[in-house]
Amino acid sequence: MFTAFELEDYNKMSTSYGQELYRLIKQFRTTGFYRVKIEDLRHMLSVPKSYTNGKMDQVVFQKQP
Repeated sequence: MFTAFELEDYNKMSTSYGQELYRLIKQFRTTGFYRVKIEDLRHMLSVPKSYTNGKMDQVVFQKQP
């Protein structure tokens, strides 16, 4: 299986977290939602175990300038 998406949009992501989230979300664009447990998301994105949920929010989900 493969996921089709715009390479230009993918390359605009400023972090590898953003790129991976973009890829994951594009897989579910036809269903309109993507559900995942926080532990599974941490694993899929390779978020360090030392990151608290707050730190993960700052680093992974906040828009970068």
